[in-house]
Amino acid sequence: MYREPLLGGTGENFSFIVSSLTRMNNNVKVLSELVDQIGTRSDTQQLRQRITQNREETIALVRSIRDALQKPYDVRQQKIQHDKLATQFQDLLSVFERISRLSLKKEKEVVVQLEGRRRDSIDGSPVFRQQQAQLPSGMQVLDVESAMIEERNREIKDLERDLAQLAECFSDMAQMVEQQGELINNTESAVVAAEEQVAQGAVELEAAKNYQNSARKKILILIICCLCLIGIGAGIGVWQYFKNK
Repeated sequence: MYREPLLGGTGENFSFIVSSLTRMNNNVKVLSELVDQIGTRSDTQQLRQRITQNREETIALVRSIRDALQKPYDVRQQKIQHDKLATQFQDLLSVFERISRLSLKKEKEVVVQLEGRRRDSIDGSPVFRQQQAQLPSGMQVLDVESAMIEERNREIKDLERDLAQLAECFSDMAQMVEQQGELINNTESAVVAAEEQVAQGAVELEAAKNYQNSARKKILILIICCLCLIGIGAGIGVWQYFKNK
């Protein structure tokens, strides 16, 4: 049985998604070939077991890939890679759903055929007498056909359940795309706001620097003026001193 591994960082998570998509793609190809054999001479219990096993493993892969795609990632640096993987997953999911619906359609057609044969058996047709003669003593055609119909109906219920799970996965993916779109918009808005704040801060810093330089120049001019006034005052004082002598 397939089990989802424990994942570490984003890089490991993306590697897991890629490998799981490869397995899912292979499973879908094999399933398509198996479903084509439903209702033919190759339609045996072994074939149906292989179909069931393939479908169950693929459903498990679908869940694990969906969960991995919903894990956090670096929106700015890994968005392209994430979107590419999400698109591949949705494409494969669509193909898997289409094949599953084809399988359901064929199973229902087989049940209709089996029920027709059972009615012929009840009516005692020549075909029924021929089939009954070929069976071992004590085995009834009606019993065999009833068992086959019951088995097919169980498989149909399982298929319908799996298709409901696939529909849920489609809904989850649509919701994820919407939520991540909002996250990307919020992140981009935050980045733009941060860049604007940085730019505004740079302008304010430059203004403060210019103001500081201007203040220094004013202080320097004031000091020079004071020194000039002191020099002039001292000169006048010396001149008055020598004049009085």
